Amino acid sequence: MARGVGLGLSIVERIARVLDCEVTLKSNVGRGSRFSIAVPCTSDAAAAPKLRAAPRLELGRLDGTVVLCIDNERAILDGMDTLLGGWGCRTLKARDVAEALAAIDASGREPDGFLVDYHLDGANGVTAIAELRRRLGRHVPAILITADRSLNVREEARAEGAHLLHKPVKPASLRALITQWRVQRVAAE
Repeated sequence: MARGVGLGLSIVERIARVLDCEVTLKSNVGRGSRFSIAVPCTSDAAAAPKLRAAPRLELGRLDGTVVLCIDNERAILDGMDTLLGGWGCRTLKARDVAEALAAIDASGREPDGFLVDYHLDGANGVTAIAELRRRLGRHVPAILITADRSLNVREEARAEGAHLLHKPVKPASLRALITQWRVQRVAAE
């Protein structure tokens, strides 16, 4: 089954907002999730009942999402911090696994996901993702960023269960993937 980048939910959420309808979520761990939208069938909006089946899921909101960014270039980390901060994310920045663990400890919060460059000094991003997951003792969603479009890198990312984004990174694609982390977190709660 091919995986998407999560743009569909973002589009549905925007349309629902325009129509003043609600998007609802029902999820079963390991089985999947169902998203629904209820739209009145009458042209008289005042006569249509307001449906309240489930709490509204604000899919476009990233406030409070903690993103651990790992890149060996400080300027890239600062740029990601600016971009993600504009979306309401809290960014933890590191140049390697050791700095990443220190950043997590210093923040007192575990990340909702990792954003990792493939080419790191003395290591690669796939290895860093695997090591961080091992140290945290849980599967943390991850996005691997690289300019390398080789089959080998794609296979490494797939084997580790990480999404792959190629440079230059399109902010909309990145935001869609991070939005999926929030949806997964809400579904798991």
